Amino acid sequence: MAAAGARPVELGFAESAPAWRLRSEQFPSKVGGRPAWLGAAGLPGPQALACELCGRPLSFLLQVYAPLPGRPDAFHRCIFLFCCREQPCCAGLRGFVAV
Repeated sequence: MAAAGARPVELGFAESAPAWRLRSEQFPSKVGGRPAWLGAAGLPGPQALACELCGRPLSFLLQVYAPLPGRPDAFHRCIFLFCCREQPCCAGLRGFVAV
């Protein structure tokens, strides 16, 4: 049973797409490869994309296009997920960072 005021959750699956659909201007949701940043301003630096446990650079895992309806400041919004590939950092969710 859903809690009062809860919003629906959409789940999806990964599928292959032509290269042009994965470029930034297409606002892609994608798994692997390189992130398709929506803009050049305000990109996270090396410190933000380093594992808090071991200090190594994080690897890009996925991005999800996630606009917020009714919020002009979040009309084109993507969630980027990076993870550490080293053990024990990647055990559980300790070595993951969402940007």
